[in-house]
Amino acid sequence: MGFLESLFDLPVDLTSVIVLGGLAVARIAPIFFLVPFLGGKTLPNEAKIALAVVLAVVLFPALAPGLASVPSSPVAVAALLAKEVLIGAALGIVAALPFSALEMSGRIIDTLRGATMSEVLDPHSGQRISPIGELHLLVGVAVFLAIGGHRAFLRTLARSFVEVPLLSFPSADAATAGAFASGVAHLGGAALAAALGLAGPAIVALVTTEIALGILNRAAPQMGVYFVGMPLRAAAGLLAAMLTVALLLPVLRDGAGDAIRVLGQLLHSLP
Repeated sequence: MGFLESLFDLPVDLTSVIVLGGLAVARIAPIFFLVPFLGGKTLPNEAKIALAVVLAVVLFPALAPGLASVPSSPVAVAALLAKEVLIGAALGIVAALPFSALEMSGRIIDTLRGATMSEVLDPHSGQRISPIGELHLLVGVAVFLAIGGHRAFLRTLARSFVEVPLLSFPSADAATAGAFASGVAHLGGAALAAALGLAGPAIVALVTTEIALGILNRAAPQMGVYFVGMPLRAAAGLLAAMLTVALLLPVLRDGAGDAIRVLGQLLHSLP
């Protein structure tokens, strides 16, 4: 609590500005860490924090009327910070689900075509990433930005400060929590179905290739079907993956629309 106590020794106006701005950053920052089209795993953490601060500064004129109501207790400020982090994490998780479906579909294709050894290490996240999964994700982000989805999400984020003010706690009850959990479960199921649907052509192509290789192995075992099949599997999976790129637009449009709708319902039901 030492930092908070020293913070409240500053002049009242400056203290209120810092507290209110910090609360706004606490809501915005988790979104930059979770949502691919706002940074996700590709941007350094310092850049994400800087962008969150910039967005908080842009939104600050709309938040300024709350300066007179900033609490003077460090405990109350700490509780508000925790609340803002939870709200930001909820917004980010819901918004990231459609993009998780795209990445999952590519990972399924890479696994089935035997390309798991070609996974590369992402220097920012320290995790191994799937090449086709990363391709689907990047194409999805480009399509999402092209259709203006980021503007719709940022409008929803700005609206969240009106629906759920920084300096008040939402009156959430069991019904609200249940409705939100149901919405997230629906989005998660839809994301899984979309991932399997996008990977479907590749699954069919690879299963057909395996059947053909099995028949060839029985007919001519001396050919070394295992070694012949490795490039065939890779080529069949890659070709099918390229053909599914055209399906990304409707999948992403529907998934992003559902995510923004669930976020809107959550924000409307919280006060």
